[in-house]
Amino acid sequence: MSGMKHHPLEKIVFTAEDVRQYTYCPRIIYFRYVMNVNMPPRTYKMEKGIEKHEKDVRNFKSPPESSPQKYANIYLKDERVGLIALLDFLEVDGDEAIPIDLKTGKRYQEPISDHHFAQLVAQALLVEACMGQIVRRVRVDYTRLKKVLERQVDVDDKFRVLRDLERMQEIVETEIIPSPTNIEGKCTDCEFWRYCLRV
Repeated sequence: MSGMKHHPLEKIVFTAEDVRQYTYCPRIIYFRYVMNVNMPPRTYKMEKGIEKHEKDVRNFKSPPESSPQKYANIYLKDERVGLIALLDFLEVDGDEAIPIDLKTGKRYQEPISDHHFAQLVAQALLVEACMGQIVRRVRVDYTRLKKVLERQVDVDDKFRVLRDLERMQEIVETEIIPSPTNIEGKCTDCEFWRYCLRV
């Protein structure tokens, strides 16, 4: 297995999903970007969930005069911080915007988990950088369960994600494997377990 080498001056543009994975366990970034470990193939259940998710987002149409206005499939990129994301939805009301992540599964987690929240904060940073809108809160919409969760976003949350992006860059540049997550229970279903083994 050969590593994916990067030029020392090359800045990686991470996805908001990478931020979520880093928050879950920093080693995931190492295995993805340094060791170039491929993700396992999707299961049938995963494929059906993705199909439903894409259909719900793709078929969404916001009434032109509705307030607040809601937009779907928003692609944003900020090379200065090295971040990119495709937002499911963005609700805009005046100078405030709310990134919304769509979930089509049969279960929900309340409150929004820290790693999922980090992904949404990454999206919030992109909205503020690319669109000039203020983001004070984020949402997760569990469409099948008709359940919507919301969480406030403050300056500390945004700085935390910016610091995490710097650490993610350091992992790739130094090629030094970080310590695993402190929560061993997360390792049970991790697709990188056979490479990691918490060694």
